[in-house]
Amino acid sequence: MKCAGREVGHVSGTLQNVAGKVSKSIGKIPLVGTPLHTIFDASYHVTFAPANMAVAIVVEGKRLDSVVLNQLKAELHDLKQVAPYAQMVMQMVPGIGQLPSACISAGFALAAGQSISEVLKAGALGVIPGGPLVRAGATTSVDTIQHVAKGKNLTFKHS
Repeated sequence: MKCAGREVGHVSGTLQNVAGKVSKSIGKIPLVGTPLHTIFDASYHVTFAPANMAVAIVVEGKRLDSVVLNQLKAELHDLKQVAPYAQMVMQMVPGIGQLPSACISAGFALAAGQSISEVLKAGALGVIPGGPLVRAGATTSVDTIQHVAKGKNLTFKHS
């Protein structure tokens, strides 16, 4: 079993090197390079996850639970990288695109351990089309309104 695992490891290592070079090249494309680079990396990790996990368990002798946990962490990282682009595309679907976008925003707020009010606020802000710049403006507006509603003075000093 270890002989086959080593060969899979050699092939997997070669593919990783080639994929890394392709990913770097894609990332250099003006304007669309960063999103394409992110999507390429995420799809690569999903595709080769079973082979990489098998090599880590069989050849390297790592524990099953640590290999699975590390893979889940890598997948979550990839999801966090791809989610903003997915939201941007989903929001363009008339009528139904805002709901999945709101769910993604609320889900990430929940995963970050934020309070339920912050999760609901993130979900509501996730509905707003226009991308990160519009969302940042809306977030600033909501925070300002909440600040004033609590009876605090409005100053532009950074605290």
